[in-house]
Amino acid sequence: MPLRPCLGLYGHRCSKLTTALRCATCQAAFDQRREEARPSWAKRYGSDWQRKAKRFVTQAKAEGRGCAYCGQAEDFDLEGEANPLQAGHVVAREDGGSNDLSNVQLECRRCNVRKKRTRKRNQ
Repeated sequence: MPLRPCLGLYGHRCSKLTTALRCATCQAAFDQRREEARPSWAKRYGSDWQRKAKRFVTQAKAEGRGCAYCGQAEDFDLEGEANPLQAGHVVAREDGGSNDLSNVQLECRRCNVRKKRTRKRNQ
């Protein structure tokens, strides 16, 4: 494969020649910046949680279950606004809860956010 100039980082060219898009030094710095920019939930929960949560929500919807707090059973509230159902922890991970399915319940987005705000206020 022919050598070409490194792309560098964010418009700052590197003078090294490489067979990849970036030299090893620039690629490591690029990966570090990308990791730091990840959303906080991705750092806390990871891809394992995403798969479990998606499977849990799909199964709960098929069973006809609704939000554990308000009972909403669709991804839209009574006014027709988007309020998707999602998986939430019964005991927050910060309080020692786990990603185990026995610690997961179906919640609409509003109730999940409200639960988090209430928890932070009470600390």
